[in-house]
Parts: sequence; C-alpha cells; structure tokens
Amino acid sequence: MHYYKRMHQVNTRSTRLSPLFRGNIETSNLWSTSDPSLPSLLGDDLFYVSDLSSQKWKDTVGRHVASSLPQQEVDHQEAINELFVMEATHLRLLRVLTVFFYQRMFREKLLSREELALLFPNLPELLKIHSSLSESMKTLQEQGPIIHEIGHFMLSQFGGPAREEIQQAVTDFCVNQSKALELIETKLQKDTRFRLIIQEAESNYQCRHHQLKDLILSEMQQLTNYPLLLDNIIKHTDGQSSEHQKLCQARDQCREILQCVKEIVKKAENHHRLETYQMCLDTTSLQWTTNAQAAEFKNIDLRSQCLIHEGPLRWRLSKDKTVDLHVLLLENLLLLLQRKDERLVLKCHRKRVWGSSGTWQTISPILKLNVVLIRSVATDPRAVFVICTSELVPYLYELVASTPSEKNMWMELLEEAVRRAKGNATLPSGSLR
Repeated sequence: MHYYKRMHQVNTRSTRLSPLFRGNIETSNLWSTSDPSLPSLLGDDLFYVSDLSSQKWKDTVGRHVASSLPQQEVDHQEAINELFVMEATHLRLLRVLTVFFYQRMFREKLLSREELALLFPNLPELLKIHSSLSESMKTLQEQGPIIHEIGHFMLSQFGGPAREEIQQAVTDFCVNQSKALELIETKLQKDTRFRLIIQEAESNYQCRHHQLKDLILSEMQQLTNYPLLLDNIIKHTDGQSSEHQKLCQARDQCREILQCVKEIVKKAENHHRLETYQMCLDTTSLQWTTNAQAAEFKNIDLRSQCLIHEGPLRWRLSKDKTVDLHVLLLENLLLLLQRKDERLVLKCHRKRVWGSSGTWQTISPILKLNVVLIRSVATDPRAVFVICTSELVPYLYELVASTPSEKNMWMELLEEAVRRAKGNATLPSGSLR
C-alpha cells in the first residue's frame, strides 16, 4: 500500500485499522480535532512507516538485483535510499507531533491559542512541504529498483522558488523554539494536568520514546541532515559526471539554507535571552553614581541591543580583590554583571586613585566599545586588558578567563566588536586618544 496516501474520513477508515491500532484510538481518543487548518492525518497509512531507519536498499529490491551491480553502484543506491528513508521518517515524526500532541492540546484546551502558536507556529505548512517531498521521492522509487540520478530533482526541491519556501517555513517553525521549550518546561513543572497528558502521549508506542521537545526540534535536525546525506551520495557518484555537479550544487543550496536559518534563530534566541536578563536587571547602583559614563545607562533597555556573546569572567580590581562576573558582549557595549540571588546587578565599584591618600574613583560596569582598546596581559595568559580611552572616565579593566583558550576567544570577539563599533560610530572630536 502506498503509505503516503491519506485524506480519508474517520468513520470510513477506523474499520480498516488493526485491532491494536484501533484500540489505541478508542482508549485515548487522540484523533479528533476541530482545527480546520490541519489536514486529516488519520488513515491506516499514517504509521505504516515502522522502523525505516534500519531499512536497507538491497533488502527492498532483493539481493539478486544488488548482486548484479558493482559495489560502487550498490553504495550509491544505499546512499540515495538513506536520504529517502530519512525524509519519510521525518514526515512520520511531524505526523506524530500533530496527532498525539497538537490535536490533543487543541481539542482539550491544554494551552491558549498564543501558546499553541508558539509551539506549533506553521505545522500545516511543514506537513505540506515534507509530504510533497516524500511523495516525489516515492514516485522516483516506483520507477524502478535503480535510481540513476536525483541531482536535478534535489536542485528543484532546494533551489529557486522552492528554496525560499522551505527556508521561510523552517525559519518560522524554529525561530522561537527556545521560548517554546521554556514554555514546555514551565508547564511540566507547574501544570499537573498538562504533565500527565504529555506523559501519556509520550508513552504511547507510536511515539517510539520521543518526547515532545524532541519532536519540536526534529525540523532543525532534518535541515542539518540534508547536506550530510547529499555528501554521502556525492561520495559514491562519478566525480566527472553532470550528476555529481548537480548534487554538489544541491548540497551547497542546503548548506546555505541551513546557515541562514541558524543565523536567524540565533539572533532570535539571543534577543530572548536579553528579554529575560532585562527582567532581572538591577541598575540601582547607576541611579546614584557620580560616574558620568555609568549614569548615562541608568535606564538601559537590553531588549534594544544585539547580543554577540556572553559568559563568565573575573574582574581583577586589585591584587587582593577579584569579582565574579557574567559578561555580556553587545553590539556596541560591554556589560560587567554580577549575579546576586535572582538578580543581575550592574554595580559601580570604587577604587583608590594610585598615589593618592584620599581620592577614590568610581568605575563603570558598562563600557562603550567605540572608546576601548583590547590588549593581552603579558604576565597572565588567561587575562585581557580592556582599556577605556574616554576622556570622561579613562580606566584600565583587567578581565580574567578560566583558561588561555577561553581568553583568546574573548579577545577575538572583543577586537571584532570594537572594530565594528568604531566603524559604525560617528565619534566626536577628541573622544579617542
């Protein structure tokens, strides 16, 4: 039976299901949905794909066919089959996500419409794209046991207008996944009814030990798989053939799509982190400081910034005093945050001016990148100097990483961020020296 065919009505198909499958539906009633945006996914073909990951090409066509071919061609067919199998397996995961999770949540009102949209933003569109791709692959398989070329086919699926469609669809589904996973975790901890229903769904044999979060992440994983699977096919294709060239082009298209989606997702995740940090940001120290550089940021809104990197460093204020930090490297700023309970504190420290018995200097925990220099500390391979050259409050910060390699990574990121900030800024005369 063609296992991709569906679109049957519930009352006509239930009689064709096996007793075990029909019993599952009757006891848990997972199938009904009143959401018209999703296609009907019921059918005796829905979970026909059992354990495709172990399905070898030679087993599907018969060993007599495989034995008549040179090993290079057998390996070529196995590589193509792996691509097709992975696509069919992924389509099955999307259907499991739809039937056992989305439809039940929708029907039983486990989540608000906004929360459902966060977890399953464009599930119907993804189902349509992967169903179409799987159908086309199945059609190729039905033309004969040996598939000689798929380069043109793959280019048509991941190039031109099709590229824009799949890139946008995957981006829409994945862009807010960090928020979606946080929502799931929060609901599992605080909502008993939600937790019990999700545990029941995840324990169903059709889910094959997949958790809800695994299924939500599967789309990005599949996008990551395409260039790897195509690379494997290319390895077993004649390097002088036009097929090899087309496959390489298709692989490169998939890599570009993946990179584009990753960049957008990373930016969205970083913005979400800044939203979270803003909620626990403590700027009390900036409200009363005499440091003009720090006072400028007493109403700072991290949500308007772009996060480049973050991580722990230590601030060496003197030989005898260091402060543990959580450092945020933003597009134009460097923030030296201290964790205190549930808060992230921007604290102004005071330091006695060298050679003075009674003069103290207030040090800002925020630095503008367009007025700093980055230098390595010769006496400590783990430390870096961040030199504030502003005429308002010049100061030398010594930041220490846990390892030399971590310090080198911070230096590279800081130097690149400083170059961009100075290139983008219109600096007033005399602001650098």
